Amino acid sequence: EIPADTKPGSYPIRLITAGGVTNALPVRVAGSGVTEEPPGLHETQETAVAVTQIPALYAGRLAQRGEADYYSFRAEAGQTLTFEVISGFPQIAAGGSAATIAKFDPALTIYERSGSWFDAARLQRIAYNDEPEWVFGKPTDAHLVHRFEKAGEYVLRIEAFAGQGGPDYIYELKIAPGEQPPDHAPATANGWDERGWTRRLDAARLQQLARRGGKDGKDAAVA
Repeated sequence: EIPADTKPGSYPIRLITAGGVTNALPVRVAGSGVTEEPPGLHETQETAVAVTQIPALYAGRLAQRGEADYYSFRAEAGQTLTFEVISGFPQIAAGGSAATIAKFDPALTIYERSGSWFDAARLQRIAYNDEPEWVFGKPTDAHLVHRFEKAGEYVLRIEAFAGQGGPDYIYELKIAPGEQPPDHAPATANGWDERGWTRRLDAARLQQLARRGGKDGKDAAVA
């Protein structure tokens, strides 16, 4: 049971079984209604899921290897939209090939229905994102902000970076107006994140570094 006042985000859950306690997997709490991906395959622009209003929140699945899901939507000239895919079977950036790791690293591609002399239905890729930044130990969920230069019908493709798929390859697709930041998981209790690219430095930085080396002195603070 999830209390009604629970803040949206990812929360770890474990199950207690006769064989012991399971590993933690994230459970997503959404702040608005979720639309389930319609049954069947949606691997072409003709079978794409029609997004009728924005903001939109979808729950989908790549049920087999090599599968991709297409979503169609309309954008106006000069409009900025944020697209984010959050994996329910998260891939954590680590050494080795993503193709050999049984987790879901989603990727996003936006196509324009432009056509060509040879194929009137040809899609032209105009934007792509695998993850905002690749950092060891961080999730690899895709986040893409794009400004559309002209009005028209567009197609969004969701796939696994290395073509994986299966019953556990579920995802949450968020489409929001304007530029929105990534939906990160809740921060650690002490706010410390060694693998982050940014870090707040305060006047006690020298003392903090000294304590890491086993020295707890009283060096002068940095002004």
